[in-house]
Amino acid sequence: QLWDISEDRVLVSLENPYGILIGWIFRPDGLKLAGITKDEKVLLWDTDTGELELVFDISIVPIRQVDYQYENRVAYGVSSERFTEYGLDFSPDGRLLAFGNGNTIEIWDVSSGTLINSLQQSLAPAFATRVSFSKDGNLLYAVINRNQEAQVWNVHSGRLLKQLNLPIVNQN
Repeated sequence: QLWDISEDRVLVSLENPYGILIGWIFRPDGLKLAGITKDEKVLLWDTDTGELELVFDISIVPIRQVDYQYENRVAYGVSSERFTEYGLDFSPDGRLLAFGNGNTIEIWDVSSGTLINSLQQSLAPAFATRVSFSKDGNLLYAVINRNQEAQVWNVHSGRLLKQLNLPIVNQN
């Protein structure tokens, strides 16, 4: 459900026959919502009607503990089941949706449901755990294998522009 918290009322109920959402993001204009389920689906809803518009099958990695940091806030999660750190992101214009799918990062046109690009990882296993578009929407940044590597991709050509090995950080 989407709520208007100032009036404490439900705006719209979202159709979801695929299970628990473990991650989600609104399109920049707020008219669409994308979410990832425990059942290895990426779902796209119209936020005005609650209608489920697109469903993508994905592969996720079983892990035990995750943490996220955004604007100096940290959230922790522990799971004994399948869980995911998989990121998904809308392009700044809201036209494209990117998410990790097994050894690839897929970029989809959300209005047509068309696959725009499939960014294949050169070394398996290489799972994208976070993705983010640049402000102009031309680049896609990806964190690979739970913060071991970072990549920069050209969204339109599908070319890997840079790969970085990240330092191992002791979180204790």
